[in-house]
Amino acid sequence: MIELTSERMFGHPILSQEEAESLHPRNLNDLCTSTEELDEINFFFMLLASYHHHLGRGRRELAAHLAFLMAYDLFILITPLSSCPLSLHYIRQAIALNPLEDYLEWERLIQQGN
Repeated sequence: MIELTSERMFGHPILSQEEAESLHPRNLNDLCTSTEELDEINFFFMLLASYHHHLGRGRRELAAHLAFLMAYDLFILITPLSSCPLSLHYIRQAIALNPLEDYLEWERLIQQGN
């Protein structure tokens, strides 16, 4: 499990390939229920920075996985204003990079709204 220490979030905010691959919605649920709201938001930015990092290195499937996690995080856990359009944006990024059936199903769920 990734520890959301200040040192980690601000000193090394990019998730390694192994860390990113090990993350799944159930991990995000556990992580977000055990952290402060600000850490939850900072973790989203870790996902975002990691997405751009890995996408820039041509790791399309990994970037797709991170985009899916961002969509999930926005839609289910953080749920900020405009969570539906933001979640749709990131799930569509995931689908464009790697059109897995799971991602397509999440797109349909997000379109129903929260």
